Amino acid sequence: MKRVAWIVLTSLLWFVMATAQDSDFEIKQSFEKKVKTLTEKIKTAQTVQDCADIQAGITELEKEFAPQRALLDKAFVDQNMQTQLDNVRGNLLLNQTKLGIIQDQVAKIAVLETQVRELSVRLDSLENKNASLLNEAQTLLKEAQTLRAAHSQDVKAIAQLNDVIAKLKEGIVERDRMIFAMVDSIFLQYDKDKNVDGIKDASKTRLGVHLERNNLLSRVRSSIDHNMQFLAVTTLNGRDMVALGAEQQKFANQWKGLGPKLAAIYADKSDRKKDLAAIDTMLAAWKSTVDKAMWKALNELFLAHSLPVQRFSDGTEFVNGINMFLDDEIKNVFKRTEGDRQKTYEQFADSLWNKDFGNVWLPMLKEKGLVSETQISGMHAKMEQWRASIKPSNQWLMIVIAAIVLVIMAVIFIRMRKPSAAAAA
Repeated sequence: MKRVAWIVLTSLLWFVMATAQDSDFEIKQSFEKKVKTLTEKIKTAQTVQDCADIQAGITELEKEFAPQRALLDKAFVDQNMQTQLDNVRGNLLLNQTKLGIIQDQVAKIAVLETQVRELSVRLDSLENKNASLLNEAQTLLKEAQTLRAAHSQDVKAIAQLNDVIAKLKEGIVERDRMIFAMVDSIFLQYDKDKNVDGIKDASKTRLGVHLERNNLLSRVRSSIDHNMQFLAVTTLNGRDMVALGAEQQKFANQWKGLGPKLAAIYADKSDRKKDLAAIDTMLAAWKSTVDKAMWKALNELFLAHSLPVQRFSDGTEFVNGINMFLDDEIKNVFKRTEGDRQKTYEQFADSLWNKDFGNVWLPMLKEKGLVSETQISGMHAKMEQWRASIKPSNQWLMIVIAAIVLVIMAVIFIRMRKPSAAAAA
């Protein structure tokens, strides 16, 4: 039995050592392959962008294998890791000299390219993380809906869903920002700041290849898709809608500036033209989704406050619905008990109108051009009319008080005169 155990232990130890050796060999082989690729690129480099791309590649290689530096130093007999990297840098500098390219130009562009590569890696990671959070949010949302249908509620499950949604919202916004930061860093390498006017055809082609290498169009499509999916897994309040509407508008404006430049770069690529048109369609769908989510959330706000406002799906229906509600309350104010009309007014005015509705929703609707200042003033006027019918103004209150005081004084005066009249008799 001991012999069998010893054989098993020895075999396991041999297997672990062999696996470690294979892993070390693979690391060495991978490093050698990447050094060779960079060396081959140096031989064919012709432009500042080519040299900057190689310099950024050397920096990236050094960072990638930094944790294995000790291993690589032992693996190579004649040259350690740093020596080989220095040799590649030396060859690059020699080739730049032959081409008459100034190192400062290469260094500036290399910094931008390094930013692009780092952003690309972070975008890949963030995309995977956001996709995972979306799946988790969709699962939690189904569980919450099941509980709601059963008239039950799990506070822990709701809190977990809200936490996932908050992380997802943050991740999506960060990803949108990084996409356009990456675009800026790419275009600035060609000293055009996203303006392709004046770029030679050869440079325009390289710029197109650069964008392709970083999957720009694919990232834009995926980001829009995640933004729309996010709207489906969250319940939105006014402040959420302001933030999401602003994010959609910001993204659309950035694409509006970038789209024509990409159309010029991909002028001879019919498949990319279709991709650009698809993104325009997706952006329109995203805006429509934001608008639908906004009206849905606003309808649910009135429903949550038990206010009988007719459902609406656009600005005209919204204004008409509010005005009809206010007109009905003013018309029927004395057909209800004092308690009922006071309660309805407080629900609308104090709990809704004077809070997020008036301070967040109305300004947002006005900014989006869905409600005019004149319409808002008209609703305010009806609100005042309704308030006056329920709560008498101070002026009327003073008149009533003055009348009561006059009556009291008259009664006192009459009583004072009666004894005088009796004495005279």
